[in-house]
Amino acid sequence: MCADMKIKVLIICFCVIIIGVLIGLLLMSKSGEDIKKIKRLYFTYSKGYMVNSGVKYELENDKNGCKVTIKPYDVPDKDEISLYVSDNYSKKVEEVLNKYSVVKWDGFKGNDPYVLDGDSFSMTLTLDDGREINASGYMDWPDNYMKVRNELDDIFMEIYNETDRSN
Repeated sequence: MCADMKIKVLIICFCVIIIGVLIGLLLMSKSGEDIKKIKRLYFTYSKGYMVNSGVKYELENDKNGCKVTIKPYDVPDKDEISLYVSDNYSKKVEEVLNKYSVVKWDGFKGNDPYVLDGDSFSMTLTLDDGREINASGYMDWPDNYMKVRNELDDIFMEIYNETDRSN
């Protein structure tokens, strides 16, 4: 192999290595992206098409504090609750979303066209810095969906179960 050819091969190898390193750094910075503060979370899911099978969790941090709206499974829409809670709940939700890298869900639109009567979900997450993360699915879920859903169920149902609804 002549000297000019060796130099060209070395330059090409060097360029490939540099491009690989840059792509790796970009992917690492994107995957390490944490949610610092939620402005608003809107998370709904359904378990089939029975009456009252939909679940809705909403969390909004506004000038008055942390407001949640909760509509559990098997509860009519008219019986959902909305109340202000401790900022601690917002932090718990942020921890769950970070633990399972929910920012990576952005743009997910799953669909299993072969299921006619299945479960679905929809999520809109607005961050304090203005970014918005959207995901939805019908019998097709992003990574760790069930873990996130179960942990959100625990957090929001803790609030719901502690709320006096006897009025």
